Amino acid sequence: MVMEYCVCGMQEMLDSVPEKRFPVFQAHGYFCQLLDGLEYLHSQGIVHKDIKPGNLLLTTDGALKISDLGVAEALHPFAEDDTCRTSQGSPAFQPPEIANGLDTFSGFKVDIWSAGVTLYNITTSLYPFEGDNIYKLFENIGKGDYTVPEECGPLLSDLLRGERRDVLRSIRVEHFSMHTLHRDYSDFNREQSADVRGAQRAQSGRKRKWRIVRARNKPGLDLRSSSSRDHRMRFPWIRKSS
Repeated sequence: MVMEYCVCGMQEMLDSVPEKRFPVFQAHGYFCQLLDGLEYLHSQGIVHKDIKPGNLLLTTDGALKISDLGVAEALHPFAEDDTCRTSQGSPAFQPPEIANGLDTFSGFKVDIWSAGVTLYNITTSLYPFEGDNIYKLFENIGKGDYTVPEECGPLLSDLLRGERRDVLRSIRVEHFSMHTLHRDYSDFNREQSADVRGAQRAQSGRKRKWRIVRARNKPGLDLRSSSSRDHRMRFPWIRKSS
């Protein structure tokens, strides 16, 4: 079995940094990639149910990968909605409907809530809700009262607090995608992709000219069937906010 190589898990990286948290601009990129991954999973009828830093992997070029679908649920192809009845995720990342013991709940909302808690955790090194034991933890989650540290900055604070109290329970990923924080990242990605394509075309042109010059004294070489290698240019998606 051949699988893609990931250099480390997000939790491992968090544990290795002094303050156990990422700069906002770095967490910003990870979170947007997480939203993209969840959007794909949900489009395929998959509810992950255990989104957290420990289940997110990172590649050498900073790409985020969602892993560990051990407790995930595949919705029935003819299901009317994303209603789920069981949850086995990590307690600190569970939403109020599970903490309050509801028999049924929206599976997609569970993943969105967990993504929001993940964003909170990787930018503050804290959890929005804590408790001395699981019962106290679930009681605090059920109440839904949390604060956002001032050092998160205005954009991130606005996203975590939201205009409504249930911002982390947005019914679909698209609600997050409309936020300025996500749009800025998406626009940056499009700009970088355009730069990469332009650079690749320019580099490909230089390579063709070089091969033609080298081939002038080789009459047996067919210049129409070049076997050029794919020279891909990698640009980091992380940028520091000004």
